[in-house]
Amino acid sequence: MDQPTQRPEKSTILWLDNDPGYIYGFVMALKGNGFAVEVAKSVAEADKLLRTRNFDVVLIDVMIPVTEAERNDGYDAHATDEGHKTGLEFYRRHRAIIERQGVAIAMTVRVDRAIRDEFIASGLPAANFLTKLDVRNANDFVSAIKKRLRRAT
Repeated sequence: MDQPTQRPEKSTILWLDNDPGYIYGFVMALKGNGFAVEVAKSVAEADKLLRTRNFDVVLIDVMIPVTEAERNDGYDAHATDEGHKTGLEFYRRHRAIIERQGVAIAMTVRVDRAIRDEFIASGLPAANFLTKLDVRNANDFVSAIKKRLRRAT
């Protein structure tokens, strides 16, 4: 059986989100609270980082678009009424790695019960699905991340 990954003194976060402008304030708040944050703007970047480094938290944007190269790697944008589900595919592909290292948190701007239910059916704890509307300010966000990280350890 695999041994749990030893936690570094500074908790590390991989954040998969294609909108660095939106998350900038949240990233700065996390860094100000002692987290080391690595932002991946594409699934390909997140794939590479997750395979080469350990992260305590992996934040996944549910509706991240895919590039042509990612589509060729088997990711599908699933352009449906619900929008892109690339974040869900990323979670499904990497769930074992993520859970061995830490905790996954899915985030979306849209409140969509169907997508939330798909994440939960794939093994994500319901409490780890956040809408960006749930997080009113950077302090609330940092508190939410710390709470979920404590639950996972």
